[in-house]
Amino acid sequence: MRIALFLVLALLATPADAQKLLAPSSDQPIPTKPLQQPQSAQQQTAPDERGTEQAPLVIRTLPPQKTQAEAAEVQAEKTDKSSAN
Repeated sequence: MRIALFLVLALLATPADAQKLLAPSSDQPIPTKPLQQPQSAQQQTAPDERGTEQAPLVIRTLPPQKTQAEAAEVQAEKTDKSSAN
């Protein structure tokens, strides 16, 4: 029974009906965006500064500065190592 109903509906639906369902009707305008005219032919864009120090692609991290006590400790370790050899 369901197959027969499906076949009847399939036969009643013609390609013209499918076209009406898929395509917008002619009395409804298709919305379009208005074209924008350039304001000035000589308008220039700002130079691209990506990848420069002012606007880097990657941020470089600097190690923190050592205090005088830390620097003295490192220097003492270096002298100890050099005198041990």
